[in-house]
Amino acid sequence: MNITLGSVIGKYREEMGLSINDVEKTMKITRLKRIEDGTTSQPKLQTLDKLIKFLKIPIEEIAEMYVNKVNNKEVVMEILQRVIQVSTEELLFNITHHFITISNSINAGMSDLKIFASSIKEKKHAAILYSVLAKHAITYSRNDLLAEFLFSEYMIQRDIDITKSYYLGKRLIDHAHMLDEEKRIIALYKVGVHANLLKQYEDSNNYLKIIVQDHKSDSPYKEKAYHAYYNNLINIGQINEGECYLEEYALKFNKYDSSNYIIDKAIIYAKTNRISKAIFALEEYMKNYEENHDTIIAINLLMELYIKTNRFDQARNLYQYEGSFERLLKVDNLRGPFNQTRYGLYLRLKGRIEYLVGNVRSAVNIILDSMEAFSAIGFKDEFLESMRILYTFNQTQLIGHLSPGKTIFDTNVQIKILELLNSIIQKERRL
Repeated sequence: MNITLGSVIGKYREEMGLSINDVEKTMKITRLKRIEDGTTSQPKLQTLDKLIKFLKIPIEEIAEMYVNKVNNKEVVMEILQRVIQVSTEELLFNITHHFITISNSINAGMSDLKIFASSIKEKKHAAILYSVLAKHAITYSRNDLLAEFLFSEYMIQRDIDITKSYYLGKRLIDHAHMLDEEKRIIALYKVGVHANLLKQYEDSNNYLKIIVQDHKSDSPYKEKAYHAYYNNLINIGQINEGECYLEEYALKFNKYDSSNYIIDKAIIYAKTNRISKAIFALEEYMKNYEENHDTIIAINLLMELYIKTNRFDQARNLYQYEGSFERLLKVDNLRGPFNQTRYGLYLRLKGRIEYLVGNVRSAVNIILDSMEAFSAIGFKDEFLESMRILYTFNQTQLIGHLSPGKTIFDTNVQIKILELLNSIIQKERRL
């Protein structure tokens, strides 16, 4: 049986046990029989709204059937605005395809849809629409628009799920040459630091090197790219080369007194086993710290070094800066999920410290908070590392001397672990 707008309306009317006459009298409308039979033109949007509300018809169930027989693009846009929050990607594709075909031109239709996408406040819905628009750009061989839509989709998705959105970043890089110069550099930088966060250091530097070695560019992202580039070199063990780029960065951008230079020098000291020198540099920094993301990095490194040297009281003194973390997490500073990641790492270190000083129950709860922070942004690898530490705590307690055989996981802890694990699995499936 061919499903039509009229047949869907008739189905919902019959499910409510109403006759055509009942509906027409109650709603003060006419021609319902002809609407259901399909022997009249599409009802006006105002009439459709009344039927949807009265018969409790989900708009996504009839949206495509309605717009396919409408040649007024303002009406189609109105329907699109209504279904965006409940629509599947397939439905959005079909409605937007019709919108483009009835516009004055492909360019005009795509332009209107681009403006609409930029106005959507709910990020996940905007990302789906940008994905749909990218498909249209491919269909119409508009590679310039394809690059724009991929850029917008990626910038949203990286904030939603940092692990699963990386492939979108790599896809964006394949088309970045179609972007204007500034957006191309932003794309290279954003995907580069994304790769860094996922510990894909060589991939990261492949992207960042393009910016660093572009002698014609004066983009503000060049300074940022330098910083990320030499940090990658340090992370993969090329410390001498990394230090050379650090010094070049400090000289080129006058950064000798910056938090980046001080903290990154401390990282090099720590990597080369000059622990005391690293601790001294970080402690000096914390005497006049800046309330920005660098402070989280400094504290995390200092906590690691305090754990390594068994200075647990000094490590616990760093808890006093948590207020700064909370303020940073509330600020939309265009750093995406990166501050959230660093905060999750901080909580994991804090949990380890509390466990080492004997506060087992507190340690468990803090590690759970760490897992929740990583779950919220879909950072699966770090989530699993926190979970591994939690189970290590439990295993240590089970074979320990103080209370052998007693688990530290009560029912609430077990339920929380399962909830968080399910949350991150669902994120992985959705993207």
